[in-house]
Amino acid sequence: MKEKAINISNLNSGATALLHADPIEPVVSLQAWVKAGSIYENSSEYGRLHLLEHMLFQAAETHLGVPPATVIESLGGHLNAFTSPDEMVVHLSLPSNHWLEGLKILTQLLFPKSFPEHELEKEKEVV
Repeated sequence: MKEKAINISNLNSGATALLHADPIEPVVSLQAWVKAGSIYENSSEYGRLHLLEHMLFQAAETHLGVPPATVIESLGGHLNAFTSPDEMVVHLSLPSNHWLEGLKILTQLLFPKSFPEHELEKEKEVV
């Protein structure tokens, strides 16, 4: 089988978009890798990026009225995130016919309108 091409675009925002299309597979994987991890925190800041990851999900839930994972799961997909020493990653997979809904959820996660202050203390305890 012939290898599929990967399209790489450097966006004006400084982000890099990668697209690898495979018409045989009816799924799409959307990922955002943010160059922000624990190695960028000083000792008085440890855990803040992980807290931010949690608050992004809380903000999206407030905006959507339901957890973002619930929306993705209702479309037959999966949503998760993690913070490592080098980056914070939000990733989702879902049937390819729902790619636009997935992109909207990913965008809401990455660019929240506001953070729900009442959730901050609860998330501090979780993290």
